[in-house]
Amino acid sequence: MSASATITLSSFEVLGPRARVLVAAPSLSLRPGHLTAIIGPNGAGKTSLLRGLSGVLATRGEARLGQMP
Repeated sequence: MSASATITLSSFEVLGPRARVLVAAPSLSLRPGHLTAIIGPNGAGKTSLLRGLSGVLATRGEARLGQMP
């Protein structure tokens, strides 16, 4: 994987019905070659975060695919 596969989130929020914030991730960087785990109790928003990243749920904020600044 190249460095261009880095995913960077800034002030990223996943929205539910009526624009209610389901998950708020102020900043997150996922780098190639590093193992990343999303852990937490039931109802913490793990699946909602992945659904937001995939475009299934509405989001606001910045999600960038590419090299870090």
